[in-house]
Amino acid sequence: MSSCSALFPLPALLLVAGCGGGEPDPGSDCGPQAESTLEIGTGLKEFVPLQDGDPLPLIRGSQGGVHLELALRARGIDAGDLLGGEFQGSIDGENLATARPWVDFRCNNKVDTLDAWGFILVYEVDPPDVYGLNTLVTARVTDLLGTSVETSINLQITEP
Repeated sequence: MSSCSALFPLPALLLVAGCGGGEPDPGSDCGPQAESTLEIGTGLKEFVPLQDGDPLPLIRGSQGGVHLELALRARGIDAGDLLGGEFQGSIDGENLATARPWVDFRCNNKVDTLDAWGFILVYEVDPPDVYGLNTLVTARVTDLLGTSVETSINLQITEP
């Protein structure tokens, strides 16, 4: 996610004008395409892929809540600016977590994807009650052209 803030005074904004998703590098395939995809991963500093059924620790945050650390990887969307995103987490069909972050995708030229990381999805649960259970995590992003992409993954909640 971007370290830029809309609350900076104008002179500071001029100094950080390079922040944000921006346009993809020439020659990359990070821009809009006919087919769009979205993938849920993990990571606070980079995208780390996850597979359906993978374990993921439920982390206790500094304010006493518990959360999953998530990341996104997209292809084929227009991510030239901050995008609206939504995460939901459910266990046994009951929605227990919702987050609506701004998503700042970065072009990963190594694999021609758009990656964003550092999301936390806070669950309203008592951790011992959910260790070992599966959670369905759903993510949706709408790009600058109005294209929405959505995906889901089943993850096993584990102790940190």
